[in-house]
Formats: sequence, structure tokens, C-alpha cells
Amino acid sequence: MALSQNALQKKRTKKNTKRNGKRTTGGRLGALLGFSRDSAAASRAPVVHVLAPFNLFELRIGHVWFRRRLPDGRYAMAGSLVDTFRLGVKNALYKIMGTREYQGGLGAHLQRYPTLGAGRF
Repeated sequence: MALSQNALQKKRTKKNTKRNGKRTTGGRLGALLGFSRDSAAASRAPVVHVLAPFNLFELRIGHVWFRRRLPDGRYAMAGSLVDTFRLGVKNALYKIMGTREYQGGLGAHLQRYPTLGAGRF
């Protein structure tokens, strides 16, 4: 059954109002802008560590970690799961952390994965 012109217009107005209400709010937008500023600063920061298994190509899959030191003293960490056999990068993550969390995490990784080669720059 077809809607009358008035009912159709009313339905469209209601739908547009609902759609406009779902737009990004100011608080969320501020958080997104802060994240983009941090990631932009991390892209220009010097690389501190690169961690990868020595036998990555024998295993055919493994994690590769890049860590950069930000100007404010924090560290930016990016990790990816690399499949050297077929798929390439399968998963990637990114996190900014403080010095304590960074040093604790670095020690834990080196203990857990003794085959990791730590390149320091």
C-alpha cells in the first residue's frame, strides 16, 4: 500500500531528524582530534626499538613491534602480525604509553619471546 504524500513527507522528515541527531558531538570530536595530534607527533618521532623474531621467515608468521619516543617523554608503540608466507600484514595496533608501562612491557616481551631481536636506534 502506497503512502500518501503527507505521510511520506512526514516519514522523511522524521528520518532526517533522527539521522542529524546521530552526528558526532563536540566531546567526541575533541577526543578524536587529540588522538590525531598524538599520532601525527608519533609519525615524526625517532624510532627507539624494533622487535622482530630472528627466525620470522622460517616461522612464516610473527609479530613485529616499532616503538617511538615522543617529545613529551611518552612512547608510541605500533605492532603488527606479519605473515611472510602469503597474506602480509594481518593485524595492526597502535598505543601511546608512559615510560613505566613501556619499560614493563618491553621486559615482559623479551622474557616471553626470547627469539625476539631488539634493534636499538
